[in-house]
Amino acid sequence: MKKITLLLLFLAAMQAYAQPSEIIITAPTDASLVKITGPWWDWDPNGGPEAAQNSDGDWVISLNGAGSDMEYLIVVDGVQENLIDNAAGGECTTRVDAGNIVTDYSNYANRKWLSTDPLIYTETYDSCQQIASLPTDCSGFTDEASEGTYSTGINYAFTSSGTDVLVSFELLDTDKTGFSPQIHFPPSTFINMDASNAPTYTATLSDSYSIGDEISFKFRGAYAGGLVTSRLFTYLVGGADCSTAGVEDISANAVKMYPNPANGVVYFSTTANDALTVSVFDLLGKQVMDAQNVQSQLNISSLNPGMYFVKMTQGASSATKKLVVK
Repeated sequence: MKKITLLLLFLAAMQAYAQPSEIIITAPTDASLVKITGPWWDWDPNGGPEAAQNSDGDWVISLNGAGSDMEYLIVVDGVQENLIDNAAGGECTTRVDAGNIVTDYSNYANRKWLSTDPLIYTETYDSCQQIASLPTDCSGFTDEASEGTYSTGINYAFTSSGTDVLVSFELLDTDKTGFSPQIHFPPSTFINMDASNAPTYTATLSDSYSIGDEISFKFRGAYAGGLVTSRLFTYLVGGADCSTAGVEDISANAVKMYPNPANGVVYFSTTANDALTVSVFDLLGKQVMDAQNVQSQLNISSLNPGMYFVKMTQGASSATKKLVVK
């Protein structure tokens, strides 16, 4: 029996509308075409949306909202799963009782996502087995911008999938015509986002992240007449931490970092003379160094030459600066 693990990501920002936004599918290595089908596509195995494979080997399907209580089946290489025998054999009893499998045990047995279901959970192709329930990593709303302004704000949701990080932003502003979304890894790396499901924009951040890695990025978009960039988000891969680092609220004059470029050691001074927490990120936003209680200097001899992004935190305030390592 061919197996496939299905990870369904339903954005918390969209939960009020009970609309799935992305289906993340982990398929066998020999799979060449992965889709879903359902009532929207008259149960045509060739009629549903097709997944695109990401760098981690997962398959990603984006949906423009499927309404509440969505029925569906998985299709792999043209073969639509058949859960009727599974249900008749008693394998699906728990799922049937929960309303996640609808069946008459002889003519049909369909999966069913309910608006009360977890935002993220796993499925197995051609089986009623539910492998595990996964927590939503993090989601929320903000109207704070580090550049430009929001008239309403954005919803955001981040989650980990293998070594990738899945990022979604929903732009709630209606006054930004022609919005062109990007993920910005300060200081100068930009990744274009998928806008096919606008005003919800998605991206898969692929850099072989590990559990516990901390990455920082911003949501940025140009539009007719302007540009807006969100506050800095700091996300702990594989965890429930999606705290937002404050818009740079330690003034440039309040904290100094020198020399720059640096080699071996970098020095800090602050007007408050309090210790700093210093986090260093590479150009892809991956944390490469973290130091607590930094009084005046930090040994950076382990860093390769290049450009870095340094976040300095003092109490509830933080600032970010570029650092060139020679």
